[in-house]
Amino acid sequence: GDVYKRQGFGFSEGSLAIAADGDFSYDLQSETGGIGLGARVRYKITPALGLYTRRQLVMNLIGDGQKPAELHLPLGAGYQVNDQLYAFAETELAQLNLRHSTTLAIFADYLPLTVGAVYVVSPKLEFGGTLYTDLRNSAFDALSIGGFGRAYF
Repeated sequence: GDVYKRQGFGFSEGSLAIAADGDFSYDLQSETGGIGLGARVRYKITPALGLYTRRQLVMNLIGDGQKPAELHLPLGAGYQVNDQLYAFAETELAQLNLRHSTTLAIFADYLPLTVGAVYVVSPKLEFGGTLYTDLRNSAFDALSIGGFGRAYF
């Protein structure tokens, strides 16, 4: 199956697919959490390779102090390795301050890179992991590793 199709509610499919996108995240170390919202847009270059964008509005809702909000301009590439494995790499062209945040531009301020994979255990369960760094600002100082799971009901 196409793992990418499973990750949103599709309004259109085919070479160009558009879906609503939303998620909730919580950082155990900083005890902060928030939501990400946006349009998930994917263009298939080949049946296995596609370019995509997702999660443009990010708002921190849980935690002490100021709760930042930003508009992100992400761009990624994903590859469907087989029916169970999907690999991806993504960056961010810019981050625009909406509230209590910072405006950043790729190359001038940062060069973010996230690589990861999603493994489908069954049609209703998948797990994945990510590795994030900022290649412009001392890559190993800003290294973070993440994991996630998705259940479909």
